[in-house]
Amino acid sequence: MSEYCVCCGEEIPEGRMVCPICAAKAESKDNEQPYAQKDKAEKND
Repeated sequence: MSEYCVCCGEEIPEGRMVCPICAAKAESKDNEQPYAQKDKAEKND
C-alpha cells in the first residue's frame, strides 16, 4: 500500500507523513515566527 505526503500528495516511503521536500520547507520556515515577534512588540507597548 502506498502512502502519500499530507502536504503535497507525493508518494512517500511507508511510515512517513511528509516527503523530504516538504519536510525541508517546513524546517526552513520554523525559524520564521512573525506572530511571536509581533506579540512581543505588542506586550512592550
